[in-house]
Amino acid sequence: DGLGVEEDVTSPTYNLINEYEGDLTVYHMDLYRLEDEKDLYDLGFEDYIESGGIVIIEWPDLVYDLIPAEFIYIKIEVISIEERILRFEAEGEKGMKLIEWLENNVNPRD
Repeated sequence: DGLGVEEDVTSPTYNLINEYEGDLTVYHMDLYRLEDEKDLYDLGFEDYIESGGIVIIEWPDLVYDLIPAEFIYIKIEVISIEERILRFEAEGEKGMKLIEWLENNVNPRD
């Protein structure tokens, strides 16, 4: 909602990538079924990274060498069927500033 995306964002397990239009385009990728970096190139991964949108990646093991130095890693810990704990880690100055902004401006209870 904070990015102007009106629809529900869901895991793209079968499509590999879901795209959502808003203030910024959000690309949500699930790379679980990919086997190696060649699959990333076939997918056009670099084009998404360079698009200026926000790229959310599930199962990012294959892409660590290909992503920009500035990123945020979000670990989701399942507490119960209705409760999750999100842990944020940042790489780079922009990532640190974004986490700081989130801490000051986003209420997880809203």
